[in-house]
Amino acid sequence: MTRRMITSGLLIIGIIVLGLSVYIVATKKGYVDPKHIEIDRIDFENGEWIVNGTLTHEEEKALFFNKGFNGFEYYEENGNGYLKLNYGIVSGKPAKTFSLFLTEDLNRIQSFYLVGNVPEDMKLIEI
Repeated sequence: MTRRMITSGLLIIGIIVLGLSVYIVATKKGYVDPKHIEIDRIDFENGEWIVNGTLTHEEEKALFFNKGFNGFEYYEENGNGYLKLNYGIVSGKPAKTFSLFLTEDLNRIQSFYLVGNVPEDMKLIEI
């Protein structure tokens, strides 16, 4: 009886650890390094910034998941726009190109920067 309980307990603990590991890998968020981003077009039209670009890095896997571009964040500070491309789990084949439409009040922006995981990962986008 006690041997069966120990085996069952270890099995339950193993399932929990495996589940947590998959959850951590699946939800880990990072940003695309700006050196792997080529901006093809950036324009201000009808009150919104339009940014088109290409990702130049190789596809990655996290366990059995595909990793790639899966969204973006942006903000304005002191007349500069900062853009971060999210990198994480995606369904299907990761995209190599992207089109972003930044619609908040960003008409005061004079310069745009791509930002990576750390502040040193910053690249000026020629407007």
